[in-house]
Amino acid sequence: MIVRYRLIQFRDDPLRGEGRNVAVAAWGGGRAALRALGLKPPGMVDPSCFERLLPEAIRSSSWVYAEWVERWSDMLRRHERNPETLAAELDRMDEVSGGYLVAVEEGEIEFGAVPRPRGIEALIDPSLAAVREAAGVLYGRLVAGGMAGGVPIPFLEAIDAALTISEIGAIGDLRRDETIAVASGAEEETILFFPYLLEKPVRAGFKLVCFTGSWESAVMAVNDTVLTFDLTATAGIVEHRRCIALTDTAGPDHAPLTARLARSGSLVDVTAPDAPSRLRQLVLGER
Repeated sequence: MIVRYRLIQFRDDPLRGEGRNVAVAAWGGGRAALRALGLKPPGMVDPSCFERLLPEAIRSSSWVYAEWVERWSDMLRRHERNPETLAAELDRMDEVSGGYLVAVEEGEIEFGAVPRPRGIEALIDPSLAAVREAAGVLYGRLVAGGMAGGVPIPFLEAIDAALTISEIGAIGDLRRDETIAVASGAEEETILFFPYLLEKPVRAGFKLVCFTGSWESAVMAVNDTVLTFDLTATAGIVEHRRCIALTDTAGPDHAPLTARLARSGSLVDVTAPDAPSRLRQLVLGER
């Protein structure tokens, strides 16, 4: 079954055109599903995770996000059997939100049939079950993965493999999608995001930098990573060598970007055979 989807991004500065994925709308077979930050069954929305993405000055307005999630859910229910109308409504999001919420260009994923469940769940339309499952996979990979422009699935699979084989997660408290507040002035703080943060037995912060996407997304990821590493290292929160950029293989054109990363932290190409041992060396000091 082909499932079509649109990622929804929040852009705190519409003029820059950079954003963080906050939701995924998926549809196919006449059914649609939404997965979004803070959306919990049965349709309740906790805006606290979205609040962390906002500048301090407007953080108190995060409750508006819950209204947007409800609007998206209603839109999908009303137009799930009319993909053209649904696409048009998603296209209008940019205009209606003043450029702060944008549905990026459409993608699609081929998704196998979901095994028919038993009991009351067997009453669910198989198409709806497949779309929900696909939305969950996409959300996990492209929204909860923690990068503004999304993360290719093969790259995330390589990260998962490197972290698993290295046993970094097994030796301590490895957390996903963590934020840290760093003082940036007398009364101000900067909120920094780590897709992975190891708290024990040592603290290590991991950022993701994908070089196989567009040049613009790679530059954006490098800028975010360098800022995060520099601020956390200066504040003494994470040691410089344990500020680790998890990357795929960089090409010759990426040399200036990798040089910038190397000045602010350590790089590990998770697609390389020695990635697990390299991780253990950086995090645990093994030789």
